[in-house]
Amino acid sequence: MQGLRAGGSVMSAIVDRELAELRRAYAELRRANSELRNERDAALAESQARTAELAQRDSDYGEHLKHQSATIDVLKVMSASPGDPQPVFDLIARQAAKTCNVPTAAVATCDGTMLHLSSLFPKEAPPVVSFSMGSLGFLLPFRKLNRNDTEITCMKLTDLK
Repeated sequence: MQGLRAGGSVMSAIVDRELAELRRAYAELRRANSELRNERDAALAESQARTAELAQRDSDYGEHLKHQSATIDVLKVMSASPGDPQPVFDLIARQAAKTCNVPTAAVATCDGTMLHLSSLFPKEAPPVVSFSMGSLGFLLPFRKLNRNDTEITCMKLTDLK
């Protein structure tokens, strides 16, 4: 009987040693798994940052292309009609209506005090109430424009109601 007990305690010691070794291996695997998760999360965050940066670059690039295309269109019209600014004003009004997604666009020039309608797109447009500093101008913010000032503003006619 004593031999069985001694054999049992030896077997128990072996099982305990194997169990402790398995526990250490399991703890090591959990630590390695945690490190791999952290590395994965860092790589994912870096990938998302790069994706956002590339999306911004694409957006900027597209904006630059649109700007260059518009500049080329204006230069073509200018070279086709030297000395006559009217076709350029018409192109600007047409492109402004398209860009702002509005049915009507106008281009005005300023002589320092008065705004003069230079172009209207389309040529047939609903009636527009005009105003200057003396009439409805007191209702709107107004700053005196220099002859060389250029402003582009998108305003829907329904906003004036």
